Amino acid sequence: MKKNSALVLIICLLIASEVGLIGNYQADRALGMGYSGSTSVAIIESVYGLELFKNQNYPQLYQNCGNLPLSCGRVNQICGVIAALLLLTGVVFIVWRQLTAQTLSRLRSIEAQLRETQSRYRAIAERQEEIVKQRTQELEREITRREANENILKQQNELFQTVVNNIPVMLSFYDERPQFHWVNEEWNKVLGWTVEEMKGKNMMLEFYPDEEIRQSAINFMQSADSSWKEFQTRIKDGSTITTSWANVRLSDGKVIGIGQDVSEREKMQSALKASEAKYKLLFESNPHPLWVYELETGEFLEVNESAIYHYGYSREQFLEMTIYDIRPPEDREKLQEHFKNNLEALNNAGIWRHRKANGETIEVEIISHQIMFAGKNARLVLAHDVTASRKAQQALRESEERFRLAMTNAPLPIILHAEDGEILQINEVWTELTGYTHQEIPTVELWTEKAYGERKILVQPVIDRLYELDEKVYEGVFPVTIKSGERRFWDFSSAPLGRLPDGRRLVMSMALDVTAQKLAEERLRYDAFHDTLTALPNRLFLMNRVEKCLERTRRENAYLFAILFIDLDRFKIVNDSLGHFVGDQLLLAIAIRLRESVKPPHTVARLGGDEFIILLENLPAPLSALTVAGRICDSFQECFTIDGQQFFISASIGIAFNSVDNLQPVDILRNADLAMYHAKENGKGRYAIFDPVMHRRANQLLEIETDLRRALENEEFIVYYQPIVSLADGKLVGFEALARWLHPSRGLISPADFIPVAEETGLIVPLGKSLLSQACRQLKSWQERYNFLDKIKITVNLSGRQLQHQDLIEQIDLILGETGLDGSCLNLEMTESILMKNTDMTSEILSQIRERRISISIDDFGTGYSSLSYLHRLPVDILKIDRSFVAGMSDLGENLEIVEAIITLAHHLGVSVVAEGIETEQHLQRLKALNCEFGQGYVIARPLDPESAESYLRYELEGV
Repeated sequence: MKKNSALVLIICLLIASEVGLIGNYQADRALGMGYSGSTSVAIIESVYGLELFKNQNYPQLYQNCGNLPLSCGRVNQICGVIAALLLLTGVVFIVWRQLTAQTLSRLRSIEAQLRETQSRYRAIAERQEEIVKQRTQELEREITRREANENILKQQNELFQTVVNNIPVMLSFYDERPQFHWVNEEWNKVLGWTVEEMKGKNMMLEFYPDEEIRQSAINFMQSADSSWKEFQTRIKDGSTITTSWANVRLSDGKVIGIGQDVSEREKMQSALKASEAKYKLLFESNPHPLWVYELETGEFLEVNESAIYHYGYSREQFLEMTIYDIRPPEDREKLQEHFKNNLEALNNAGIWRHRKANGETIEVEIISHQIMFAGKNARLVLAHDVTASRKAQQALRESEERFRLAMTNAPLPIILHAEDGEILQINEVWTELTGYTHQEIPTVELWTEKAYGERKILVQPVIDRLYELDEKVYEGVFPVTIKSGERRFWDFSSAPLGRLPDGRRLVMSMALDVTAQKLAEERLRYDAFHDTLTALPNRLFLMNRVEKCLERTRRENAYLFAILFIDLDRFKIVNDSLGHFVGDQLLLAIAIRLRESVKPPHTVARLGGDEFIILLENLPAPLSALTVAGRICDSFQECFTIDGQQFFISASIGIAFNSVDNLQPVDILRNADLAMYHAKENGKGRYAIFDPVMHRRANQLLEIETDLRRALENEEFIVYYQPIVSLADGKLVGFEALARWLHPSRGLISPADFIPVAEETGLIVPLGKSLLSQACRQLKSWQERYNFLDKIKITVNLSGRQLQHQDLIEQIDLILGETGLDGSCLNLEMTESILMKNTDMTSEILSQIRERRISISIDDFGTGYSSLSYLHRLPVDILKIDRSFVAGMSDLGENLEIVEAIITLAHHLGVSVVAEGIETEQHLQRLKALNCEFGQGYVIARPLDPESAESYLRYELEGV
């Protein structure tokens, strides 16, 4: 500092000196002296070693000064003043400098303190500023965050409000009553109610009028279990929709209800189901094979059932294959080329060959469409198997050629004609059969005129209808006249062949010459209504005539007609003895005689066999029918001569009139038939008039037959037992098993009322088997309960039908085996008329029966043939005298001698005798006197039910 002050002082002195020098210089210059440099500068530079004024403008100063037009004196004065000032300034400067240095020193000390203080305060300020700044930043961030949160909250509120108001879900806020406090716009939109409108209303009643549904809804809302449930809800306009609801309970107990109108969903579900059904119908159920394959790889992605069925691969096999695998190897290159050139979305790929699982090659028409399937580019392919159609097309072409040849060479007459009547073609057979060429009949009109003449007006409408046909039609048989004039019968049929190029309909007509068939049909028609043997009208012809008579009866109450049913008596003997040829000749002679007995309009018909019918029409009185019947009976008194041999034969006639209302032809015929049988029962060779009693009796017999069948199924037949005793000592030797029918409504029915019907219908066979089984089982039961019964026998009747039954012996063996009864305890009884029908066969069967130690009785002996010869040939053990002989015995009566003869004959043959029908003590004593061994009848005991029979047996054995 001091050095600097001294330096300043020196500089000021030097400047003052320079100023003086400059003044001197100026004076010297003005006097013509030069100046070579500044001594002061040189001194300073030499002192300080500095080049202070080098390269400065200081020399210029001299120049400028040298130019001043001042006088040297003036200059010296000024310079002196300046030098003094400068010196003074230097002194002042030094003093100031020192003061300033001190001041500066103090100031620096103060400044240092100040800096230290400032530094401390600055650090504090910076810290405070940093804290303030930090706090400010935090405050700004907080303000920003709060503003952001407020904006977010505002946006969220706006979003929430927007969502709540626009969400397609009904929202409501309600309490437990439930009372609705708030609903969104969707609620109002769907249900139609606002919060203001719902105030003060029982909305649950509005929504759910049904009490049960309403209570269920209230319970569901109060439960608030978050589950969904559907309700049928009535909206404001009164209609009902399907809604689905869920409820969420808040902490304050109130509930938010969430609901949806699911009516559309149900419709969508229905639509979805319909869509799925359509998919199944269009893809799965499509009758054509369908598949989807990936374009890039050719792999199958999906196939339908028709493809699986048609090609024979399983679904799994298909999905492991590519479309190349169902092509023949030689077609795969062609398929690849096709893919390169055919990339249209919808592609009709034409006809391709495919290979089925069984190796068969088929032809299919392919139609495909590009689709996206499971995220892959794919094609949907429909394959239509045209193998058959292609073959059919080929066959059609061949068929057309064959048709052309067939038309030309057909064995039937064929004609092609157009709807305007032009005949386009006729074949050779047509010309051969009719004699007309195409040139002679160029139109249908000319043909009909030549073939039908005046009848063409009847045929033309039939031909006109042919041009309206859609299918083949049979026109029927028409008589046509050919060129030769001969009349033939042709059966025409026609079929449409489409249209000609000019639009005219084309029809092909063909005919079959049925002339021979037509004549044969007429003959058949005649034969259908006439008997082939006698040429008389048959049953069908007769029934038609009777029906016409009945129709006339319905119109005319007084109209009378009669049916005479004629049956020849003993005609079977003629056939059996002389043969059917002679029998047929006799029938012809009888037909002629009957035809001569009546005249038209009466009808003589043959029903068949030896039965004839005469229909007498428009009778004046019933007596007229009796007169004709009497005349016929008288005519049969004369003999019939066949090949020189005479025959006498009679006829039984039944007469029925149309006197009963609402009769049908079969009813009158039945009535006459019943009357005829009545005539036969009364002696034959006579006539009888139908009486309703006959019909009732026939109905009764039919009813009995029906009841018989039911009774066999229900086991309604029981066995009664009539004791057979020794007439010598009165001891029991056996029982005869007698059938009884315990009818559920009529009670106990006598065998006389049902056995004949059972014989006639064949039901006697199962009935007899049942009775034999019951009787054997009952005797075996008694044998097991009582001793000394080995000699007691059970007698069971055998009918003729049973004897002729091929399984008779097997049935007997089976019954004896099942019951355990020994054959020696069984006696089978049959009438002599049955035994005489076929003695050889009967003898063989009886021998088989005897082999089983079963005894054989002949019932009703003396009432039939009474041939002694068969007694020697047949293995018979017992003869039973018929009750008619026993009942007629008297001291002088004929029957006594017959009974005595039968007993004597039996004893000579070694056969025992049983007399049946012993009803008085006198009969019993006389039979004892004639040495008859055994007897049965009411005087001994009536037929007994099983319990009573057992009591009788116990009494005989034990006396109890």
